[in-house]
Amino acid sequence: MRGGREWQAIGRFPGVAIEALALCLLLTCHLHAQDMAHMSGRVDVREQIQPLPAPSFLRTLLTPALDSIDYAYSLGEEGLPYLLLWFCVAFGVATALDRSGKWRQAFLARLVLVFLFSAQLLFLALYLSAFCGESYRLIPSDDAQVIFDPHCHSTVSTGLLTPAQLVEWHRQRGYSAMSVTDSNSTKGAFEARNYARQRYPAFHVVIGEEYKRSRRGMHLVLLGIQKDILPEVFDVGNAIAETHRQRGIAIVAHPWSVKGMSLEEMADLGVDGFEVFNGVMQGNDELFQLCAARNLIMLGATDLKKGPHARMWNVLPVDLQDVPFPERTREIVRALKGQSNRIVTAQDFPGVDGFSNLNWRPETNIWTPLIKASQVVRSMTASRRMAWCGWLIALTAVVVRSAASRRRDGRRIAAARYSFAPRRTLGSLSGWMLILFSGLGILVCGAFATVYELKEVFTLRPQQCFAVWIALDVILLFGFSVVKNARKERRTMAR
Repeated sequence: MRGGREWQAIGRFPGVAIEALALCLLLTCHLHAQDMAHMSGRVDVREQIQPLPAPSFLRTLLTPALDSIDYAYSLGEEGLPYLLLWFCVAFGVATALDRSGKWRQAFLARLVLVFLFSAQLLFLALYLSAFCGESYRLIPSDDAQVIFDPHCHSTVSTGLLTPAQLVEWHRQRGYSAMSVTDSNSTKGAFEARNYARQRYPAFHVVIGEEYKRSRRGMHLVLLGIQKDILPEVFDVGNAIAETHRQRGIAIVAHPWSVKGMSLEEMADLGVDGFEVFNGVMQGNDELFQLCAARNLIMLGATDLKKGPHARMWNVLPVDLQDVPFPERTREIVRALKGQSNRIVTAQDFPGVDGFSNLNWRPETNIWTPLIKASQVVRSMTASRRMAWCGWLIALTAVVVRSAASRRRDGRRIAAARYSFAPRRTLGSLSGWMLILFSGLGILVCGAFATVYELKEVFTLRPQQCFAVWIALDVILLFGFSVVKNARKERRTMAR
């Protein structure tokens, strides 16, 4: 009876909650299918879109991770504290419903382990999805066109793909030109251009960088420049002037993230245009009206750092086939200045996942995480919802299996005394030291692989990061095993 009560205390609430969430997703699949049937593309879109198929098991594996990243990005830094607050509320409700306290104890004991492994799996999923995730390729309506992406990042700054991998990524998705815009550096752009010139002569890489003086200040995508324009040397106004001196153009990147400046103030600095689409975000009506009134360039950008999705393409009526290589960048810049750019987005095609339609980040409040979550669910295709359901059902099985296994704790405690004698000598303190060492090591490796400021000190490629993580995971699991067996032995001795 005691084992049965323990199973109910641990497994009932999480299992039922997860199954209920999976059921809700299943019930909404047919509603989403009806919504997609009424979607229509924009009338002036002449291009076609072609899916890049991914194996079904990989799509199922990667979908929750990618959706979670898009969801966190849509919340922004202002919304994440409210999300944490809702997690605390959910934990409080679970604790109140669990009178025995067994579920709470199990949750707290595994919290660190779950967090560290979840972060690694998320990082791995984002990296692998760039090579095998489901995405789309744009088929141009005319060969005398350039399909251009003006903004993406390589491993030189905050990206997970090397400059050569970025070239391959863009070619697979229909682009014929791109610009690698690493933070305050043109190194990645030159590497990508050299690689493309040797392997794909028809593919062109525009030299560029993303100028940033501060994390929350105005970021500029500088296209068509010849050398670095560093914030230590040039302030924003002088950086724009230096870009023009190098015969390039300065575009404001993701203007909705700029704090302390209005759109009018940004335009007054002499920029050539704005990004009106960036990643999963799009500008509001004020931004489009300002660009139209001042005759400013409007661009869509992937701002690619990881992941499989290409959600927008800039179509330029430029034929580069007979243009000499040194003049290709000038032709692209000239077409952009001439306002001949046409932005094609995933929203223009029925049945294709588009933007989250956030239309500029509104003021956040305590209800923002729930509102954004509902928007993410409503934007999912039926296949993505089915992938989520599969993960939730698998998670339910793990929770119930873990709860049921605790019924045999008494037998395992007795057997653990003789399981591994050298491990018992380390003691609980040594185990926690191993956990602390490996946990901090995992976080530090992830920071050196993703944070631009740390990459200036030491660059850690994703493959190197994964290799170090495997070694640290072994130490982490060993440390948890030491602590677990030490506690079991103390309980046994107390009996």
